[in-house]
Amino acid sequence: MANARIVTPEGRTSFMKVFKAEPNMNNTANVFSTKLLIPKSTNMTWITQAWKKLCQEEFGSATPSGLRPLFSKGNPFDDKGAIMDGDWKYNNVAEDKKEIYETYQDNWVVGLNAPEIKPPAVVDENKQDIINQADFQSGDYARCVIELSAYTSRKFRTPQISIRLVVIQKTRTGERFSGGMSTDAGKDMLDPLGGGNDVGGLL
Repeated sequence: MANARIVTPEGRTSFMKVFKAEPNMNNTANVFSTKLLIPKSTNMTWITQAWKKLCQEEFGSATPSGLRPLFSKGNPFDDKGAIMDGDWKYNNVAEDKKEIYETYQDNWVVGLNAPEIKPPAVVDENKQDIINQADFQSGDYARCVIELSAYTSRKFRTPQISIRLVVIQKTRTGERFSGGMSTDAGKDMLDPLGGGNDVGGLL
């Protein structure tokens, strides 16, 4: 099995479940997961070169027959680690879900996960563990350490490349996708104590 460990560019997190393993799409296992939205203006050679090199090392070809593509259009690959076209996803969801996927537009969507037995490290910009889930939520920005593994499926006898989330590092706070206020924005609304301001009720 050939492996490669790489660091992603900064992206915006979506559907982030990195503090507690939850059932996957098929409800067959509990996993830690997130979507990383990377602007299409970003140079993607950081992963295309690693992908091709792994294919060459493990399968003897940069484009082995039967391997799922790195870039794909939604199902069945969008939750299995391949890179999805965010515009395709937005344009193909039902009208009542357009708002949920509005931020996917103009982005590549990288699906990342880790098995329950190998939880990812969740750290801040100083590489300190983030314990409080409220400090890191969907909508915040992050970069990730990921591991690509190339192997041949024993069941289907086909080439496979998995992408595992190893570390996710918050780089900055973003607007919450849920529409709620971020904790940093809330802190900015408070004056230092002892300033003589006697404010109560709604701000």
